[in-house]
Amino acid sequence: MTKKKKNAKRGFAIFLATLLTATSLPFTAGSAFAQDEPFEIRFDFGTSDSSVADGYVKVTEESIYSAEQGFGFTDTTNVLATNRESTDELQSDFVSFSDTIFSVDLPNGDYAVSIVSGDADETTEFGVKAESIQKIQDTSLNAGQFTDKNFEIALIDGQLTIELTGKQPKINALTITELPRRISAAHPTVYVASDSTAQTYDPYWNPQAGWGQMLPRYFDTDVTIKNHAIGGRSSKTFYTEGRLDTILREIKPNDYLLIQFGHNDATISVPERYTSVEDFKIYMETYVAGIRQRGGIPILVTPVGRRSFNPETEKFNISFPGYKQAMEDVAAEQDVLLVDLNTLSREYYDEIGPEGTRSVFLHVDAGVYSAFPEGRTDDTHFQAYGATQIARLLSGGIAKLDTPLANYVVEIAPPESAPSPPTALVFSSISNAGALLTWDDVEGADIYRIYRKPSNEDEFKLIGTSTISRHSLTGMDEVTTYDVVVTAVNLKGESKQSEIVQVTTQEATLKFDFGLDGTPVAGGYTAVNLSTIYSKERGYGIVDSEGMIGRDRGEGGDVLRDWLGYFNVGWHFNVDVPNGLYAVKMYVGDFLGSARTNLAIEGEDYGAVNAPSRGYIERVITNVKITDGQMNFHFTGSTGIVNGIELTPILVAPSDIALTDQSIDANNPSVTLSWNETVGANSYNIYRQTSGTEQAELIKNVNETTFTDPTVDLGKVYDYTITTVDNSGAESVASLPLTVEMIGESHPDTTSPTTTHLIDQEAINGWYNSNVTIELDAVDADSGVADTYYSVNNGEQQVGRQIVLEEEGIYNVSYWSIDLSGNTEEKNHVEVSIDKTAPTIDFSVEADTIFTVDQEISISCEVEDALSGIDSVTCEESTKLAYELGVGTYTLTAEATDKAGNSIKKDIEIFIEVNYDSLSSLSQKFIDLNNGNADITEGLQSKLAAAKISNEKGNTKARDNQLNAFVNQVNSQTGKALANEQAETLINLAKALME
Repeated sequence: MTKKKKNAKRGFAIFLATLLTATSLPFTAGSAFAQDEPFEIRFDFGTSDSSVADGYVKVTEESIYSAEQGFGFTDTTNVLATNRESTDELQSDFVSFSDTIFSVDLPNGDYAVSIVSGDADETTEFGVKAESIQKIQDTSLNAGQFTDKNFEIALIDGQLTIELTGKQPKINALTITELPRRISAAHPTVYVASDSTAQTYDPYWNPQAGWGQMLPRYFDTDVTIKNHAIGGRSSKTFYTEGRLDTILREIKPNDYLLIQFGHNDATISVPERYTSVEDFKIYMETYVAGIRQRGGIPILVTPVGRRSFNPETEKFNISFPGYKQAMEDVAAEQDVLLVDLNTLSREYYDEIGPEGTRSVFLHVDAGVYSAFPEGRTDDTHFQAYGATQIARLLSGGIAKLDTPLANYVVEIAPPESAPSPPTALVFSSISNAGALLTWDDVEGADIYRIYRKPSNEDEFKLIGTSTISRHSLTGMDEVTTYDVVVTAVNLKGESKQSEIVQVTTQEATLKFDFGLDGTPVAGGYTAVNLSTIYSKERGYGIVDSEGMIGRDRGEGGDVLRDWLGYFNVGWHFNVDVPNGLYAVKMYVGDFLGSARTNLAIEGEDYGAVNAPSRGYIERVITNVKITDGQMNFHFTGSTGIVNGIELTPILVAPSDIALTDQSIDANNPSVTLSWNETVGANSYNIYRQTSGTEQAELIKNVNETTFTDPTVDLGKVYDYTITTVDNSGAESVASLPLTVEMIGESHPDTTSPTTTHLIDQEAINGWYNSNVTIELDAVDADSGVADTYYSVNNGEQQVGRQIVLEEEGIYNVSYWSIDLSGNTEEKNHVEVSIDKTAPTIDFSVEADTIFTVDQEISISCEVEDALSGIDSVTCEESTKLAYELGVGTYTLTAEATDKAGNSIKKDIEIFIEVNYDSLSSLSQKFIDLNNGNADITEGLQSKLAAAKISNEKGNTKARDNQLNAFVNQVNSQTGKALANEQAETLINLAKALME
């Protein structure tokens, strides 16, 4: 329902208000859908003098709409009619129109619409919007090709509107047929028109769900629920995309439509779906009218509340108050059933509190659900448990309405008893600010409640809820012991508390205070200022501080008072740490303004860390995996500022792995390893990889910090790695490998090494289009590899396992290795071809060349590539008269790709202009092409010559008189000395000269 349509209908709100007064009363199956004979009306579009097919109403370019006539165009300015004068009365003529609407007054109801389109002589490209809904997508037809397209439409406002879309839209005929009227079923169907808060989600998105998805469990099985809710839609886009139309064409008398919108209507930042409260009310009235006209029963549902609350009172805010009020107003004014889900949900949120609502909304930890590998904190959408609760509230509201549907609401009986208390509580991933708590599933539990207190206090406090048997505890103080209990909850009530489990948070091993040089540094923290550049010796630091800034606000404490940042650009900070899993605690804030920082660690995006104005925020990231001995931070965002960072090892891989004993006795070979004890270790996994194999294998789990491997073989080389396993079964990353060679004097090495190469990039047609890095991997199962060598194009021999080729050209690379016993491998070879330069394109015409409309333009282009050669070319090559391109700027485009995949696109502009001389010349060419009379040519040219003189004198009135005379003569010769297209071209060019 666009503004254009509102204007076309002379003020949609006033019109609809009047219409609703007449049509919005409750209908019965007998009165609203009595089986009258369906009627049909047909329109034949053409010129005023073309014939009309039998049984059709004539529509011409002059058919302006009037209420008395009941059909026509709202504006005929852009309506053109054409008659090809063929024998087929429908196909011989057509009307083309744009920027206007063809309207037909009809009784409200459902209709089948058929549209014939095509042109015997020229191409057609058309689509159709009906009631502002794109019913026929743009379709291209060749000359002589016709199509008969059909669609159905539900009419609400007593007038069917038709708009044509496409570049060459044409309509030959329009047939509108009333569809058979539907009758009510034995039991109602409940339709849902709403957004993502109600939609049904594919199982992939578990645990996300919408309340419409959960609604069937609260209704008798005789009721059918048809959930049409879809994400991202407002009341406006649900209408304009034809989704309401689909429901209206299906709904039967005594069926119901639940209507809930507001979330997306309020998004003013997305204009295509934003709906003002005033327009929202009109859309609600439209939905109500459409349903009632078909004997259905609408129920308005105020928008479900979001997780938005006052942090001081912990009372929830009213969500979308304007849209809530608009629904209540429509319900009162139109006597429509209403369920105030907005209030019901808010009262429910207040009852369970902010922490309890985390299990209602989509708050999930990272690594739990495949659809949300990084976790999700979403205060709009629901988990399955939350969607179920909202469906329960809604169905309860429907049960209180004075309507037959209330009798179908099913009250789910609670279980016979509350669940048993949870057991087997275990903590893992313990950091300086939180921990992961897991427990065994409890049969019959809907959700779990987690309570916590410092061990030296008496009162437990609810700190979270969970729909699964795990919860990430946060907001804990460093090196502090806490008591934690968990309860299970179902509709019958809450279980007894679990046994108390204790957890003591760790102390961060690395703390960094970011600020300017000379500002105070918090106790226990390491200062980082703009001069703290990373080096291997320092082990931490900023990668590049150029362009960065810092500020000291002088309040908030030593960590929070100052910060470093780089607005809108971002910066990197690196810290060398042992391999393992870490928790990162980050402080972001500015006591003079707001802070907007995005965080990425090890290339993993952890989203925004935004602090309110003159405040700060703490963010804890758990289970950051380090496998290369260095933690890499990337801070971006509109401010990109950071005040402090704390790193706490959660589960670190063992360090200082050593070979403490080795036996190369042929009868009893063995290897004995030892390592340092790791904090939080319950056991250790020992992995071994034999040289020449692709994967390490787990050979033993041990509880001690030593291990003897008696399964080794002489003559082989092994890499040992060790991981730490905690009491929850979580495993750390692997330690750095320890290589052990089982080579004895009785086993000489006579075999040369094997070297292979790897190029990570993919070649295109045997060519690379960027720098190429060749990685060499050498293996020797006996004595081991001493060195690896290579040469490029038979050049100097070099030592190394990485070859970087940066220049363009063709390279022949040789590589080989020598083992510790002196065995030399035969040379291996690989050819690498590099082309990084795109082809060149030259056009046959110069850029910015000016052509007059009577000139012939020959367009071509030449493409060359010096290395890999041309793979594909797209070039517009043609010879045309300039007038065919149209007056103005014309862009020539060519694209080319070489065999290495390098692409180029080149555009140049040429200019087509018309003047009196070129129009005179073109007129003569057209007359000559049609063997016209020289007198006609002379008449046209004389008028142009006179117009030129008048123009030079500045007499625009005399100029335009001569040009109009030229146009009149052209019109008189149309179809005679001038073809239709030629005449149209000359007229348009003459009009351009007038401008």
